[in-house]
Amino acid sequence: MKKGKVTYYRLDLSRQKLNKGRFKFVFLSDMHNCLWGEKGEELLDLVEKENADLVLCGGDMPVAHPGKSVKTAAEFMKRLSQKTKVYYALGNHEYRLRIYPETYGSMYDEYTGLLKDENIEFLDNQMTEVYVNGIKVALYGLTIGRIYYKRFSRLKMPDDYIENFLGKPQKDSINILMAHTPKYMSDYLKWGADISLSGHYHGGVMQIGKNMGLISPDPSFFPYNAHGKFEENNKFAIISAGIGEHTIPVRVHNPRELVSVDVYIN
Repeated sequence: MKKGKVTYYRLDLSRQKLNKGRFKFVFLSDMHNCLWGEKGEELLDLVEKENADLVLCGGDMPVAHPGKSVKTAAEFMKRLSQKTKVYYALGNHEYRLRIYPETYGSMYDEYTGLLKDENIEFLDNQMTEVYVNGIKVALYGLTIGRIYYKRFSRLKMPDDYIENFLGKPQKDSINILMAHTPKYMSDYLKWGADISLSGHYHGGVMQIGKNMGLISPDPSFFPYNAHGKFEENNKFAIISAGIGEHTIPVRVHNPRELVSVDVYIN
């Protein structure tokens, strides 16, 4: 259960009027205070060895539990940001800390305060633009409402939901959307993300086949998109199996996962 690995993907995108070339990013999600090594040094070393152009974080690094310390996650993120800039979208745990101060007190302010002066850019329903090897990349962080995380239900997402928060994807950029739950993967691709990145399902506790898992946090049994890569009309979704575990602290044939992606613009 404690074993970790790097999963590699290659994405070939055909986009007219964009500079041709290549860039690389790594994606971390769902640490939940679970460190690789005593202080996270094993994961930090792996990230450094990948020598990626972008380091992206999909959220759920701390644990939203009253009285639980946020310092483990904050100290890891500090060490990571000392090596490279990090673009950070909120998971449902950071989101809960923010919207329920009556339950979690000042945990959200404490966590973000510890990271305020670090080399970290939070994307809370926000977008930022970067140029990587001459390629314009638009990075989006989508924070969906709590009703979309409601258990035992799948509320339909309105067609204009993402656009209302983030606008339309840019025509002159590679658009990368970090959206924590893969439950709405089809909506992310429909919005127009060239690459959508999610986590949340922790690989389904036990990985089954290429992309299926045993159970999701929703909960639902045998989710078809618990982990892996998906493609639709030259648009891609990647779901990380996560770098930690929570709620169901078990992994069967489901190692902790750092995702490394090479993107080629043709």
